[in-house]
Amino acid sequence: MNGLMVGTLFTAGEATTATASESLVNWANSNSAALSEVLNTIAGLAPALLPVAVACLAFRKGIGFIFSVLRGA
Repeated sequence: MNGLMVGTLFTAGEATTATASESLVNWANSNSAALSEVLNTIAGLAPALLPVAVACLAFRKGIGFIFSVLRGA
């Protein structure tokens, strides 16, 4: 999978003593560079997506207002 997911395969007879939260912390620590890249990318896209989201909401509200005026006429 091109390094996207690195894990350990367990057989049915193996027992693990790590809890789910410990496993998640260990995974996050081992993949911290990849996680920080993803968060930086999302943070970089936010300024571009915010105006688009506002424009879509404004367009929707404007169309709704026009239809309500036309229904009332």
